[in-house]
Amino acid sequence: MFVEKPGMIKNGIRYKPECSVSGALGLVLRLSQLVGIGPLRFRKRNRDWFVSLSPSLCLISYVAATVLNTAALTGLLLDLQARPSKSARVSSPTLKFVWVSDYIVVLVIASVAAYGAPRRLTTTILCLARIQKINTGVSSKSSNEWKTSLLLTAFLLYVACVLTADYCIFLRAVFLSDRAFTAACLYSFYYFAYFLLVLLEMQYVFSALEVSKTMGRLNKLIGEVEHMLTMHYASLKKIESNDPIKLPLKYDNLMIDSMDTFKFDSGMTVGLASKSISETIRRLALTYMEVCEVVRQLDSSHGVGVLLLLLSFLLHLVITPYHLIVKITSSRGIDAAAALQVLWCGLHIACTFIVAEPSYRIQLDVQRTNLLVSHMLFKSNDAQVYKELEKFSMYLTLNEVIFRPLGVCRLTRSLVTSIIGSVATYLVIIIQFQLSEQ
Repeated sequence: MFVEKPGMIKNGIRYKPECSVSGALGLVLRLSQLVGIGPLRFRKRNRDWFVSLSPSLCLISYVAATVLNTAALTGLLLDLQARPSKSARVSSPTLKFVWVSDYIVVLVIASVAAYGAPRRLTTTILCLARIQKINTGVSSKSSNEWKTSLLLTAFLLYVACVLTADYCIFLRAVFLSDRAFTAACLYSFYYFAYFLLVLLEMQYVFSALEVSKTMGRLNKLIGEVEHMLTMHYASLKKIESNDPIKLPLKYDNLMIDSMDTFKFDSGMTVGLASKSISETIRRLALTYMEVCEVVRQLDSSHGVGVLLLLLSFLLHLVITPYHLIVKITSSRGIDAAAALQVLWCGLHIACTFIVAEPSYRIQLDVQRTNLLVSHMLFKSNDAQVYKELEKFSMYLTLNEVIFRPLGVCRLTRSLVTSIIGSVATYLVIIIQFQLSEQ
């Protein structure tokens, strides 16, 4: 597959970067295009869908984001100006602080998703194109891809149902109590902005999962070399250190033998792999460096959005239990509104774990790579092979593969547990303010 680079000129024509998409990632990008945070053009070529950035859709995305922010902020200002008894959401100082904080954070994330879409998606397309080039010769179709798409569809339907139910219950309560109905109608843009927040998270998650799949394939290749090396040394009593070990034809790997020429930033060009184990290990190490560079690019392009997502999840995990406690104490039982807050809690917890899952999987793959390389280092008694393994081990040490949004934190499961653990502290503080008002 030929992938054009930005600014590349062929026959006097300037091409845009593009890549092929399918499965869950293709569904996320298609939905993003429909709601205004994915200004992409889809083209079908043979049996694959290719995406590239569309300048006209970028302009439409900017206009839609401006209208969204204007309408949403107008609704918030109308509600704040109303008397507390007529206000739709901010009937007390504590509720005003909680609601305004939640509202502003969601609108900021939706704005980042819309206004930052061209730069973010251009980098994402380039990263996916590099990943697909690495996967040349290996089946890029996952056997359980349809399961992932089904799970994504079910999750997005769950999000849409929770948002719709919450807004309908809220609108009915406002209508029956004769409160600020105009502001309540404009609050619908907040719920739409929250759906954009979820789609922004899915863009990052499924792009990063493509890297995780490639790391898994890379580990499979290293495992095959490690197994072949073990069998080779077991069958020989003595190996001359100056004689390179030849890789039998039956162990030739499709990915390595059919991979197109890589061009790295250092200017070094690596052609087709030779039949020696040392050359194969060198190619695997260079492929690992290429994957590390893709991770850094994805981390840079999605850093602002992911960091804001983590902030919003922390805020929502504090606010939602607070609303649940208020609903239960005010109605003396669990009604539909309280049950809906339970669904919100489940949604926020799921989103918090999902955003850290790709980085966690990549960390597991890196640990597996380190283990395989260390095993080969321990078993190798060939000077040339040992030298290449030492270089590979150095690459693993110097190129840490992990997502750090803006360098603030390491995106791992331990961060998720820290967020959930800090929720109790902030929740106690807010409840104390509420009790002092009463």
